[in-house]
Amino acid sequence: MIIDVNAYLGHWAFRRLRFNTAEGLLKLMDQAGIEKAAVSSLDAVTYRNAQSGNEEMHEMVERHRDRLVPLAVVNPNYAGWEDDLELCVDEWDMRGVKLHPNYHDYKLDGENAAALLSATSKRGLPVFVSIRVEDERQHHWLMKVPGVSMVEVAEAVKAFPKVSFVLNYIHFSEATYLINTLPKYDNFYIDVTAHYMMGSVSRGVGKVIERIGAEKVIFGSGMPLRSPQVALNKIDTTELGDEEMELILYRNAARLLGI
Repeated sequence: MIIDVNAYLGHWAFRRLRFNTAEGLLKLMDQAGIEKAAVSSLDAVTYRNAQSGNEEMHEMVERHRDRLVPLAVVNPNYAGWEDDLELCVDEWDMRGVKLHPNYHDYKLDGENAAALLSATSKRGLPVFVSIRVEDERQHHWLMKVPGVSMVEVAEAVKAFPKVSFVLNYIHFSEATYLINTLPKYDNFYIDVTAHYMMGSVSRGVGKVIERIGAEKVIFGSGMPLRSPQVALNKIDTTELGDEEMELILYRNAARLLGI
């Protein structure tokens, strides 16, 4: 089994996408052999009100809950986010929270984010932090968005030790910084979406596993913005035992998402 923890539904403001509907994503998953995916709204990244994206995604996944596990995109800068979180989690059974601090213009170690992380901690929800949505070199020339600061990530991990942070689309150098900075903390997971987790770094995935163990590495692809086969190739070309493979491909994700 394979569970992908970094998938999207909806439209991206800057380029046309394929496979971005529920049916399309399931087709892409079938082609790649992916059984389940944690999905969040791509529209919610650029909508002024992220909750509108959550509403649209809820309608899309409702008939496919056996394979698509929804995550709520919450912007703690937006008035009424507490009500949005309650609706998404309590009524729509979304299994975690997806954060985009760089696109929503807040600090992950700031006051508003702290209020949201406190709420997720009380609910026992995993928090998926999108370090970036796509490679910075592909950004629209009028909207250059840097990745989320690793200093902010480290501070949030330390401040909320009961929150499980999944770091989506994180580069090898950024993962190394966190591993070196947070040797006593095990409440963060590194996903394998980024090309810089392998492409320009020899054995990047293997080196991360050697440092923090397969229990803290998790499969994510960034589909449909990225081909899931790219992430699968990173796993296929890394020397892993059966237990390590199972942890990375589905057991870690299943435990976090309660599936």
